[in-house]
Amino acid sequence: MGKKIILCLFLLGTVLFFDQEKTYAGCGSGSSSILDNDNNGFDSPDNDYSGSWKHEYSTNSYRGDHRYAAPTSSGYNLYWWYFSSCSLTGTSKVYLWNTKFNATSVTYVATNSSGSQITSKSINQRNAPGGWSSLLSFSKPISTIRLSHSYNNDGGAGADGIQLNYN
Repeated sequence: MGKKIILCLFLLGTVLFFDQEKTYAGCGSGSSSILDNDNNGFDSPDNDYSGSWKHEYSTNSYRGDHRYAAPTSSGYNLYWWYFSSCSLTGTSKVYLWNTKFNATSVTYVATNSSGSQITSKSINQRNAPGGWSSLLSFSKPISTIRLSHSYNNDGGAGADGIQLNYN
């Protein structure tokens, strides 16, 4: 009986974890799109990363998980969110609620479909308010947001949800 209960709990957890719907909302004025880290599972085509990112779970994270990169001695940690192409402008928000996200300077760069930088902003994740925080305004269409965290930064960086709100 105990083995059956454990198996049922495992299967339920697997379904809840992997059966998360993407939250693309099309490209209309007043609409929004949200991408989580590892959107819809590990190694999602909606995200990419390089560096020392580790997958972790937390009740304070958007959809229950996040990526975390601890500071080390050289190089950069990079994390990308790839959005569906949209010709509209708008604003973006980043989800920062985990106390482990304590890097004092993390740079977010928005690029268009050709890879050209549209805008960027550095954020102090240590002092950012919990939940959705304003990130970037974009006056030209964007398709990618990249997080850049220097290894010599004085704190660990977090990658979680990103939201685009279209005008």
